[in-house]
Amino acid sequence: MVDLKKVQEDYLLLLQLVQSEMAMNTSVESLFNYLKSKEGHFTHFDQNFNSKDLLEFIRTVNRYADEFLFSDQNNAQIRKLMNSIYENLG
Repeated sequence: MVDLKKVQEDYLLLLQLVQSEMAMNTSVESLFNYLKSKEGHFTHFDQNFNSKDLLEFIRTVNRYADEFLFSDQNNAQIRKLMNSIYENLG
């Protein structure tokens, strides 16, 4: 069973952390914009909710994030949140 509240909380925190990274590394903006493009799908669940679509999106985000260097302060937490979202959707 998908814990939608946990997915939503983790996704919003992930957005917040990636946004804070932009202050130190502007190249992260493209990842932030990519994450932001699906924000509604992770924050407003309805009867058309499809965990497989969101799972594939997070899988892609995880691969895309490998192209960026995050600060020591946020790196582990960003990776942990992506994995948590993936596990909750899977």
